Amino acid sequence: MIPVVLLHALGSSARTWETFAAGLPRTSIALDLPGHGTGPPPHAPMPLPEPPARPAEPVDFDWAVVEPVFRTVRTPDPAWWAALADITADTLWLAGGPTSHVDQSRIHDAAARMPSARVVEVPAGHRIHSEAPDEFAAVVVPFLTE
Repeated sequence: MIPVVLLHALGSSARTWETFAAGLPRTSIALDLPGHGTGPPPHAPMPLPEPPARPAEPVDFDWAVVEPVFRTVRTPDPAWWAALADITADTLWLAGGPTSHVDQSRIHDAAARMPSARVVEVPAGHRIHSEAPDEFAAVVVPFLTE
């Protein structure tokens, strides 16, 4: 069976997946992205038109990753959106509902471009797997075992 790759959110690390991965009926690989956890250092950041302010209190990740992530989210490459139609694998998109900072219409738009994608809303905000772990598993585990 193909392993599941688990990616964390900005400011998090692969550790965020430990509980979920332990209950999966298949192999999983949780990665630390550059500047997070044990991940490699990030590439030099590119400035944003309105970079977010660095918080006064310490953060447990490399702040240099914030600008490139925000830039990519704000201005995604149009070729990326066009290429979504080429993904024919069954795909599950999770939407965190109105309390998520992610524009929910963009999730639905991305899924609509993919021939075998569906969206399930779990109204828990952006970090569904850690804020609503039982609901997350109830949706994801059956999808991974179909």
